Amino acid sequence: MGEFIAAVFRFITSQGFSDGETNKVLIFTASCGILGTLAMLMDLRLFGMQKTSLFNFKYTTRSVLPILLCWTIGAAIGGFFGQIFNVLQVSLLACATAGIGWPARVTKLIKDKTEANRIQPNTGVTGGSGVAGTAAVTGNTTAE
Repeated sequence: MGEFIAAVFRFITSQGFSDGETNKVLIFTASCGILGTLAMLMDLRLFGMQKTSLFNFKYTTRSVLPILLCWTIGAAIGGFFGQIFNVLQVSLLACATAGIGWPARVTKLIKDKTEANRIQPNTGVTGGSGVAGTAAVTGNTTAE
């Protein structure tokens, strides 16, 4: 375990991989999670000082830990799948992209989706197009 942590530290500090490293994907995944955590902690510090968040979070004492855990896990999973599907190459820049950029993009997508749901007008019709009940309302019972 100590060798793995040392390898992650070497990768994050731009020292690369040691010769014959077999766990490059796991090291990359862990590094994505760590960089995501660091970005989240910096955002939390900014929120503590200026009451504003770069990621538009409203931190409370109850929300800090779940946000931090979800962000870290999301960054690691995003980095893992990005590398597995060859979207990301194993590099420090790709690690920072997955660790910081991917969760930020996901939060933006979620925010856009919730805002779109709030903007849609309520038509009062539940389900369907509302055409099926027209004959009963108008009294039209003729069949074509």
